[in-house]
Amino acid sequence: MSEANKALAREFFEAVWNQHNPGAADTYFAADYVDHNLVLPGQPQGVAGARAVFESFIAAFPDVHFTIDTQLAEGDMVATRWTATGTNSGPLMGMPPSGKPITVTGIDIVRIAGGKIAERWGMFDGLAMMQQVGAIPAPQA
Repeated sequence: MSEANKALAREFFEAVWNQHNPGAADTYFAADYVDHNLVLPGQPQGVAGARAVFESFIAAFPDVHFTIDTQLAEGDMVATRWTATGTNSGPLMGMPPSGKPITVTGIDIVRIAGGKIAERWGMFDGLAMMQQVGAIPAPQA
């Protein structure tokens, strides 16, 4: 079961992020999906909220690519440590595109139920992303 759950998580990253297809969320997320770490201001809960995040970030980084660095699974839980790269070519949270490249890391932990992602806990280095696009000054060495 753990290997099948890891495969589902990998397929999600490939279909939604790497193929730039936010609509694929409907294939991978349960109808009653719960995100425990909402990303966008005013983000709705559920599949619609997840799709809004994917649409927003793919619009901001149209060439985004996620690499899965590590995956661990136990029972119905899958932890995925990832690295995302891309170029800020579209608006990002109300800011104009900077044209700058980013490399950001994060971790998602998902619970799989009935062959779909039912819950997510996730964190990514949003500060580094904002520094790399020039929205927040980077610390001086």
